[in-house]
Amino acid sequence: LVLRGEAGVRYLTALRQHAGATPAYGMSYLSGGDAAQGDEAGTPANIALAQVTPNPGAAATPLTRDYLRAMKEFAPGERPSPESLAGCIAARTVVEALRRMGGEPTPARLTAQLWSLRADLGGFVLDLTGSNVGSHLVDIGWVDAGGRLRF
Repeated sequence: LVLRGEAGVRYLTALRQHAGATPAYGMSYLSGGDAAQGDEAGTPANIALAQVTPNPGAAATPLTRDYLRAMKEFAPGERPSPESLAGCIAARTVVEALRRMGGEPTPARLTAQLWSLRADLGGFVLDLTGSNVGSHLVDIGWVDAGGRLRF
């Protein structure tokens, strides 16, 4: 299953209506918050998701603690999500590359620095040396009957 947000919820809701508890597996594109928005037929549950970020709701690393603190301060009322944590990781990556670059920033120098970047972003090691993979972290989460993403 590779669907974003609302399309994924509609598909999974229809699957649950016609196929009951048939297991479904997705690739990090459908967060628990999206799944909780199921229609009046109910929340699609028991969806396994490959997550490529740490658990955004657990303050288990310096990265997630900083992220949760920033969410509380700058986005009160918003639920932590893998998508917004990925944005936080992207921002930290650019800031770290700019910091290491020093001097006058140029697109070419920033690009070169990013392709040589290996950094611990707070318990999440990012390594862009030699490829654009960045991280080999894959955690399996699932959406429970209450629509919460669990790890």
